[in-house]
Amino acid sequence: MIRREHHAYPFRATDAAQVGTGSSYLDEITLLNDHGITIGDRVSIGARCWLNGFGGITIGSDTMIGPGVFVHSANHKIDGGIVVPDEWDERPVTIGRGCWIGAGSIVLPGTTLDDGCVVGAGSVLHGHYGSGVVFGPKAREMETA
Repeated sequence: MIRREHHAYPFRATDAAQVGTGSSYLDEITLLNDHGITIGDRVSIGARCWLNGFGGITIGSDTMIGPGVFVHSANHKIDGGIVVPDEWDERPVTIGRGCWIGAGSIVLPGTTLDDGCVVGAGSVLHGHYGSGVVFGPKAREMETA
């Protein structure tokens, strides 16, 4: 089936721990552990995004998240090279104000994006990324905005 139109839906106050005014998502998204997710004002989240707030996710105002972006704030704990069932390594994710995360990007636990950070489509992010810096698929610095 070819989809010819998309629908933007406003977030409800009960969709996350905190939801700012004017924030919306396109079509269908998945919010796991929504009690750990804070969404600022005028945030837009694209279709098919997946956010796991188990370790905490904060999204600053005026941020755009493209379609198919995954944001993880926890991962399975590993002990001696063995995955420990039902134990988690929780590390918060902070996405600053005025950021733009391109389609299909993956934001791993413990990542921080400063205000104004622009992330190229398909990037895999882990660590701290400065303000106004543009990244490509391997999350390397490409240019300063």
